[in-house]
Amino acid sequence: MKKHGLPLLMLLACGACDDAATTVTLGSPMAPTAGQLSASSEVTSIGTGLAPANIGALPDNVLAIFSTMQMVGGDATSGTATTSAGLTLTPDDLPTTCYTGSTTTGYTYTKCASGMTTYDGSVKISGGTVTIDLTATSSQSTLQLALKGSVTDSGTGLTGSLTYTASAGTTISETTKVSYAIGYAMSPYCITSGNVRTDDTTSGKERAAVFYYVACNMFMVENG
Repeated sequence: MKKHGLPLLMLLACGACDDAATTVTLGSPMAPTAGQLSASSEVTSIGTGLAPANIGALPDNVLAIFSTMQMVGGDATSGTATTSAGLTLTPDDLPTTCYTGSTTTGYTYTKCASGMTTYDGSVKISGGTVTIDLTATSSQSTLQLALKGSVTDSGTGLTGSLTYTASAGTTISETTKVSYAIGYAMSPYCITSGNVRTDDTTSGKERAAVFYYVACNMFMVENG
């Protein structure tokens, strides 16, 4: 499906922008770049994964969201965020002895080692709301990652935000916040309305991009 070149007659209210802690000034709406088309697929994948039934289905499913969040900042801001964590997170291989919980209430992770990465924290499910507070540390470096936030899935829309952070001494410093205020359709899943805002700060440089959706996965962008 064509995702670019769509004339935008009217922008939707930027509900995801109100609480964005950034000093970035956004420019005029324009068609997305190739990287931003990739970012739209990534935020759509995250949105699908955040549905309570999906994230609760397996205790490892949250790791896929963790991994995807590493890519969004650079892609959404047109590749201007040149430093990224570079730690590969491999889903579906957590030892069954390191977590507790259930598909309906979520999971708590205690020193869950997967390859060279150890996870601690929780994913909590309450009705349509998913709350994530998860950290990851590497046994081979000083790299530390975190994924925190809360989103609510109404069955037709998604609101809330996730924040990913990565740090390793003075060589890596990145924060990516993805804020959702969207409507979506199912079969297949696609974002149909509202907006997704990505704020990325890499080594002190702030960038932002807001995707305004006007039809199934069709959107325009304001960059900052």
